[in-house]
Amino acid sequence: MEDVLRKMASTAPRDSRQPGCPEWCYQTLNLLAMGWQSYEIEVDRLTEYYESICVFKAWEKIPVQKPYGSKEALLKAELGIDDDDFYKALAKKVTARDIRRERDSRISEMVDSGEPHQKVADLFGITKQRVGQISKENSVMTPKTLQEPRKRTVIQLSHYTKPTTAAQKIRATFGDEFAHQLAEALTHEI
Repeated sequence: MEDVLRKMASTAPRDSRQPGCPEWCYQTLNLLAMGWQSYEIEVDRLTEYYESICVFKAWEKIPVQKPYGSKEALLKAELGIDDDDFYKALAKKVTARDIRRERDSRISEMVDSGEPHQKVADLFGITKQRVGQISKENSVMTPKTLQEPRKRTVIQLSHYTKPTTAAQKIRATFGDEFAHQLAEALTHEI
């Protein structure tokens, strides 16, 4: 029964429900839990959901048949928070995220500067494969520039006849222009 009620709580927009009713409490708690488990933590949104749960004392209303009874019991059961202060736990989580981001940034910088993956992995106490994953996640794809193809001169002969006279051989070997210049030179010399 509880599972059905909890699943049904997410079928309608949260704003369409009466704040404080069990469906609204479940939906708000589900949003808080999803945000808590997310890698990208949105502190403002998590704080809003938590404060809404506190204002309407959701721990007194859900689970419907046997409510949690206290805020601490709700946090422990739903989010796994041992700390009785949500804000302290959130600060620890955000600090851990920031530390991970800084570490990932430093790993990417080292890999980009040419450090071997194994050396970076040993330095940070992680696997070589994880170094590769982090450096790929933080890398920026640059478009590959296309090289212009080399220009080639193509000469096509439509037909070829074997030269038989000396003049034809000279034309075939050196070109028409040279043959004309040679003919002129020979005529002026004689």
